[in-house]
Amino acid sequence: MARDRFHQYHVETPETLAEPSFDRLYDEVATVQTEDLEQLYAEWNRGSGYESDAFLEEQVRSLSVGDVVEHDETYYMCASIGWDEIDIDEGGV
Repeated sequence: MARDRFHQYHVETPETLAEPSFDRLYDEVATVQTEDLEQLYAEWNRGSGYESDAFLEEQVRSLSVGDVVEHDETYYMCASIGWDEIDIDEGGV
């Protein structure tokens, strides 16, 4: 969903997303506590063997490239390898 919408508009990870664009492209799926984004990726991917109870209960698709998570008040976009930090510009269009 979000990945498909994202790839309609972008080819690579943007440094900044305007808040209206962010709100249009993304829906909040869950709030979870983690200290490690790689652990989060494993816990939110079907077939990883590390699926969290929260992921299984939500019955949503796996975390994927282009998805965004907020961790310690910083936003990260899932890249094809690892995570890229992005800014959400509240004043942007």
